[in-house]
Amino acid sequence: MHDIKLIALDLDGTVLRRDRTISARVSEATREAVAQGCYVTIATGRMPISAREVAHSLNVNTYILCQHGGILANIDTFDVSRRITLEREVACEALTTAQAHPRWHPVVFSLDSIVVTEQRFPSANYSLGNINIVVSPDFCAALGTHAADKILLMLDPSESDQALRVMAECVHGRAQVVQSSSKLVEITSHEATKGTALAQLAMQLGIPRECVMAIGDHDNDVSMLAWAGLGIAMGNASPAARAAADWLAPTIDEDGAAVAIETFVLGHR
Repeated sequence: MHDIKLIALDLDGTVLRRDRTISARVSEATREAVAQGCYVTIATGRMPISAREVAHSLNVNTYILCQHGGILANIDTFDVSRRITLEREVACEALTTAQAHPRWHPVVFSLDSIVVTEQRFPSANYSLGNINIVVSPDFCAALGTHAADKILLMLDPSESDQALRVMAECVHGRAQVVQSSSKLVEITSHEATKGTALAQLAMQLGIPRECVMAIGDHDNDVSMLAWAGLGIAMGNASPAARAAADWLAPTIDEDGAAVAIETFVLGHR
């Protein structure tokens, strides 16, 4: 048994299945953890407004980590206690570079809005909830009123390696470029990580690092898996996430997140 007081859950690939549902077992595990006195939060690349419904399904009872840790927000009032954006010059250069590749679809996330030059997809493709879609012919001009919390590139999985390489060369160490799924490459500030956001939330709640458990499955979860006192990688996790973790849970199809909570928080065997 570990004295876990704060649980941080990644969404896609960890608790949110391919059909965008959460299993009853996972929901019940988080409900029991809250009843036992734990804080439960989510750590996601999504914006606060689009994470609200799923946060309630997971019995979240504290601030949530959004935009890969760039934002800490209250799920009911959307008050923000932390917001880290990309430098405007870096964001503009990255977007200009991305637009040189017609098959890539760049999207700017800014609080409760997204900015695109053309709306190729319905809003459900960008987010879980209602969002404000701003269509602007000029990304760089739009950054004046919509600071970039992150830039997301939607692309075919066959082009993800190229996108990672090209965008890393473009930002040249001024931002981080990560792959959050086979179809998504994301660019954020170096300070906007799930690990730094989780550390700030734990400090706000007065919870020591050794009493924090983080569960994730992909490269963008590595920082929080490494920082948490107990890092859990899903059975379907990427090699980097597995390497950063202290324990390997079953896959999402086997309710791995619930198994981890039951094992280390609830004391089930």
